[in-house]
Amino acid sequence: MDIGMPVLDGYEAASAMRSAPWRKQAIVVAQTGWGQESDRVRAIDAGFDEHIVKPVEPDHLETLVQRVAASSANPRH
Repeated sequence: MDIGMPVLDGYEAASAMRSAPWRKQAIVVAQTGWGQESDRVRAIDAGFDEHIVKPVEPDHLETLVQRVAASSANPRH
């Protein structure tokens, strides 16, 4: 999900998703142009599982998908 969305930004959307009953099955990834360490920390604190900066390298995305698939049996939230 992009963090810089109108009306409801990604931080608010991730926080809302984490309060839903189905949250343990969800893997939420922030994809954003904001790449400072403080942006990453804020994203994780809001409930994102991962924070990736655009443009996303295909190899990085493939590694992320493989890691998420391998850990999906043990959700963090």
